Formats: sequence, structure tokens, C-alpha cells
Amino acid sequence: MTLAKNKLKATAHMIISRPGVHYVVIFIAGLLLAGPAEGQSLANSPDGHSISVYGGAGISTLGPGISAGITARNGGHQFIFRGVSTDMEPASETWEIAVLYGRVIMFRALHLSAGAGVGVVGGRGYTQFFASGKEENLDTMIGFPLDGRIVWKPVRQAGLGLNGFANVNTVQPFGGVALTLHLSI
Repeated sequence: MTLAKNKLKATAHMIISRPGVHYVVIFIAGLLLAGPAEGQSLANSPDGHSISVYGGAGISTLGPGISAGITARNGGHQFIFRGVSTDMEPASETWEIAVLYGRVIMFRALHLSAGAGVGVVGGRGYTQFFASGKEENLDTMIGFPLDGRIVWKPVRQAGLGLNGFANVNTVQPFGGVALTLHLSI
């Protein structure tokens, strides 16, 4: 029994003492505690609901890549299922699949949104930023994705957007921006 307790304590100490874990905890606490309780209603929230798909090419901290996904919006609330790849070649990409929740506000034909969530990250990693240093396989891990968008929708069914994305994790954090096409169903 003592051996099991010692192993459990050692494992807990390893997780807590990993670089970056404290930043993730502070980030999550900030998401949960930063807004006031009445923050559920936003001025300029769009009415109704919509489902749209989007995709586009961009640049990330690890090189050229793509971002694509599905967005379901109900009023000012949105849920996003997205995939991000940081390289055009699958053999050397860092990839992410994530689910995010966010808020949307609308100014005429401009839709502004921001969101955060949880995702899975894997693929190839680098020992330094901007895809430099030694390339190595990444173990699949949990990451915390962030998403920010500006979408110009001159018509209801289509729009052009600028999508900022990031993933905060302890091994291979990355971020970038993509020019995306949005099509509403």
C-alpha cells in the first residue's frame, strides 16, 4: 500500500512540476472567472441560428498550413469543430482536432467571434519555434485551442474571413492565421 501511495505522489508531483502546467491552470481559471455573471447577453448578438463550414490556407508558427471546420451558431453562442494542420505534407505536420465554444457579435456584414475549448494534438514536433531544430514524433496529447475570427458576409450564405488560431499545450504550442471561405448551409 505504501509503494502505491509513493508512486501516486511521485506521479502527481511530476504532472504539477512540468513546465507550463501552471500557465494552463491560470488560463483556465481566467476563462472561468474573468467575466461577470450577467455576461451571457452581448449587445449586437446576431439573431437566429446557422450552420456553416469553413476552410482556408494560412501561416502558422510551424510553417504554412490549413484550417477547416464546422460552426453551429445560435444567437450569440457558437460551437466550433475544427481541424488545423501546420504543414502541407502529412509526414511533417503538427495537427489538431478540437471542439470550441465561443461568442459572436455582429456589426452589419461583419461577424466577430472568439472561442476556447479542448482538443487533441499530434504529429511531428520541433525543438524550437518556427519549425526549426530537431524534428521528432509527438505523442498524442490534450491541448487548449483558442480561436478568433473576423468574417465579412456580404450575403447570408457566404463570407470571407480572417481566422486566428492557437493551441496551448506543454510540448508543441502553436498559433497562426488563415484566410478562410465560409459557406452557410
